[in-house]
Amino acid sequence: MHLTQLGKASHIAALFALSALLGACPGEPADDDDSSVAGDDDDSTAPPVPLADVLGVVNLTNVRQPEGTDYVDLGGAFGDFAGVDLGLVNPTAYMGSWGTETPLWRLDLGSWPLPALGEDLVLDLFEYEPWNPADQTWWDAGDRIAVGPYLSLRYADDTVVGYQVDDPLTPGGQGWTSGGAVSFGTSGGAEIVAWTSPADLALPQDMELIAPLPSGMIETPSAQQFTVQWNPKSDGAVVTVVLFQGLNVSYIANVPDSGEHTIPSTVLHDDFGAGPVNLIVSRMIESVVPHPQGDVLLRARSEERAELMLLEDLVLAPAHGSAGQTFDVDVRWFTGSIDAATVLDFGDGVTVDSVTPDVNDPQRATVALTLSEEVELGSRTVTLTNGGESIEALDAFTILNLDPADTCASADALGPLDQGTYISTTDGLENSVSSGWACLDWSLNGSDAVYAVQLEAGVTVRLAATMADPGDAALVLLSTCGAPETAVACADDGFEGDTEEILFTPEATGTYYVVVDGYFLSGFGSPSSPFELTVEELEAASPVTPPWIVTGETTDLSIESETAWDAGVGAADVDLGSDVTTNTATASSTTLAVNGTAGTSAATGPRDVTVQDGPTEVVLESALYVTQLPSNDTCAAADLWGPTGWSAGTDTAWSAGTTNALDDTGCFAWTSPGREVVHALDLVVGDSLTATLDSVEDSQLYVVTDCGDVANTCISEASSDVGFDGETESITDWVVPATGRYYLVVDLFVASLNRAWEYDLTVDVQ
Repeated sequence: MHLTQLGKASHIAALFALSALLGACPGEPADDDDSSVAGDDDDSTAPPVPLADVLGVVNLTNVRQPEGTDYVDLGGAFGDFAGVDLGLVNPTAYMGSWGTETPLWRLDLGSWPLPALGEDLVLDLFEYEPWNPADQTWWDAGDRIAVGPYLSLRYADDTVVGYQVDDPLTPGGQGWTSGGAVSFGTSGGAEIVAWTSPADLALPQDMELIAPLPSGMIETPSAQQFTVQWNPKSDGAVVTVVLFQGLNVSYIANVPDSGEHTIPSTVLHDDFGAGPVNLIVSRMIESVVPHPQGDVLLRARSEERAELMLLEDLVLAPAHGSAGQTFDVDVRWFTGSIDAATVLDFGDGVTVDSVTPDVNDPQRATVALTLSEEVELGSRTVTLTNGGESIEALDAFTILNLDPADTCASADALGPLDQGTYISTTDGLENSVSSGWACLDWSLNGSDAVYAVQLEAGVTVRLAATMADPGDAALVLLSTCGAPETAVACADDGFEGDTEEILFTPEATGTYYVVVDGYFLSGFGSPSSPFELTVEELEAASPVTPPWIVTGETTDLSIESETAWDAGVGAADVDLGSDVTTNTATASSTTLAVNGTAGTSAATGPRDVTVQDGPTEVVLESALYVTQLPSNDTCAAADLWGPTGWSAGTDTAWSAGTTNALDDTGCFAWTSPGREVVHALDLVVGDSLTATLDSVEDSQLYVVTDCGDVANTCISEASSDVGFDGETESITDWVVPATGRYYLVVDLFVASLNRAWEYDLTVDVQ
């Protein structure tokens, strides 16, 4: 075995303390110069005093991966291990780093505690990893390197020095080889520990998984036990079986090399539950390598991996249907039996025509369903009852109005989606494209669906996808189907249950493809899920600037055209709608300057603007909004307008032409990505402010003193975001602490509203 080339200086911390700790490693004898005759019996250096009974723990792992991506991971730690429970230090520990561009660590390479031979345990990883890098005190100010997220807990003291020779994310080895040497060193420094005799290195033979096959996935009910099988060897190795689910839970069994181990159903069902889990099976041999400063414990192992998909107690395939369909569903009930007396209920609009038990499998049946034309869309609960046994599966079946489409051919066959909201699913689909997205730095490992959309140049489209928790949606828009490098927009900012959204304005008209994908971490999220997809074109920007006018006010407006206005256009040629008077109008090339006055009783809301442009009548639909309050977009605009004049009652206003300038408000634990309106207030110390905001949207209301530093000047006592769509937000009796200019902000929580929106605002200052 030749591992001296594994070291990569870019991945090794310059841990000078290691050199100091192990500076007495054996080398050429030095002349102690205690005699005038060189080379006499006195010319020898006394053996160094051992630092500890166990000086270091070295982990040498041969990781077997598919398609020639095997690698050898080499890592560990040196120090005083007198107080460390070595039985809890498993060879899966490896070095992780943080504070650099490299990942923290591979979550699947933590140090699991080793139970006694022939025993197993279930570990709550949240309980086992209460670790903060700030707790570490033994670094040398180089790149921070830790001995794994778990192993570091046991080494967090001044007597231990960590090191790393290879990084598992950039493998430098191709698996076990014969002959060679193992050496450890600091970055750019000399060897600290080296073994060159093969006799020092007891290496296990390769792990060979039989069931499940390595690097694959196998479905198995969580309610049933699962037996892992491998080819046993005669090298004296011990086998470790690890089943883990993200950062959630881990099952660890330390067993003889017998060829099989059964994981109990109680563990799979009660501790893990449904969903994907990772399986690591390894063969390990532990050797003690003598060293003058203390023995070094060398743990060498060879491992293979697979993935289990633990199934729910009740599984339906397919788990979805569309209105008007009649079809069969395969039903498997792993915690009970199905016979002629079994009753299934799918809720209103779904008729169970028949239940045909499988004569060879009492836990399986074919169920014929008919969905009515008026069946309600969305997920629903399925109830199965047989005698005294019953199971209620939440969100187990979904009514769709959009067929799942897994391929470009399927998307083209369905044709471009019209504007609207669709219910579909990635259930039963493949993870066709996972990486290489032009606008994402990470892979998407969930199943994905793809649909065509026809977009027009210059017309903004909103695409939004939501997967109910535990689904975690991702959204990608491609210019070429199946080619992730052509992604023109991506959205994967949220987590389970969050809505992902793309706002995109194409430069060219054509067919694009929207991919509804997902991300999941084992133990969190789901590899497939029903989803809601919205496709809508958004209003184009109004050619009128500003696109609003306040009742009772006179305002200068400009109306832009792609071609030059007729030079003779005057006030009589411009109609701004009912109760809005055009005072003057002057054409200059493509700009028409208009001065208008809105009557005090003018109805609020949008209206068309009509211009008689020579012989042509130009109608600009919903181009101007009448509002009772100014729609200022910024504090500067609010200052230019001046303090808002409040009526004695409630003002009905419209936000038109505004943007999202104030995002991290500082008043809320969440961001405020929607568009806002800013109103200036000149208040006197001791004033009491009460404000009430009503809108059909999910609105927010808050007071700031500086729009340039909202995160620090938003006043929490004068803020409100407790409701949702259509619910009231209010500030009650806030006492002004100092005389000055304040800004009352009407904001939206949802970023997607790329249009004017209406709200009612009542403000009272006493």
